[in-house]
Amino acid sequence: MTGDLKLNLKEFDYALSSNASVRSEMRKIANAVVIDAKSDLIDEFDKHAVSQEIAAGPSANNISGTLDGYGNLFSFIGFNAGSDPIGDFKKFLFKKIRLSGRAPSGTFESNGFSLNFSVDGPTDEEIKENSRMPWESGRSWVLGIERGISGFSSFISKRLGRSTGGIQSPNAARSGSYKRTSYWSKMWNRFARKIGQ
Repeated sequence: MTGDLKLNLKEFDYALSSNASVRSEMRKIANAVVIDAKSDLIDEFDKHAVSQEIAAGPSANNISGTLDGYGNLFSFIGFNAGSDPIGDFKKFLFKKIRLSGRAPSGTFESNGFSLNFSVDGPTDEEIKENSRMPWESGRSWVLGIERGISGFSSFISKRLGRSTGGIQSPNAARSGSYKRTSYWSKMWNRFARKIGQ
């Protein structure tokens, strides 16, 4: 994952590349591409089964299948009742992903001249900072969905604890394990392809 992407607008006449008006119009086109791709990314994030399950709160069903139908991700991760982790992360994405203010660079291609506009995106560290697990300092629930989240065997699905949907127990409540599932990286890679990566 990267914090900086490149948007290429190819087949561009080199003779026009230094014209301020032309560059301004090309920036508008580049910005429209980024806005459209960002909208698709946030929409995909919002509609993912993991996001919908977490957004539904402590009474949700395990529609993502990550917990074998036992409890739900909102309670398992340990979010506080009334919190909105999905909404908060979408706000972060909306602010973070944007066309960079840096001047575009130019590259000669076999099919013409390419203007390369930079696109700012979140780094893993910024994702961690904006999706911290409530009970495990330094870990990200967004990244953990794919990489794994510990504690399943000690999770008790009851209306107790900070989320009102479960508590963590020092003793194993049942056998089984958290099932990792495709989430953020697949969405991000699709976004990168849309802006020409």
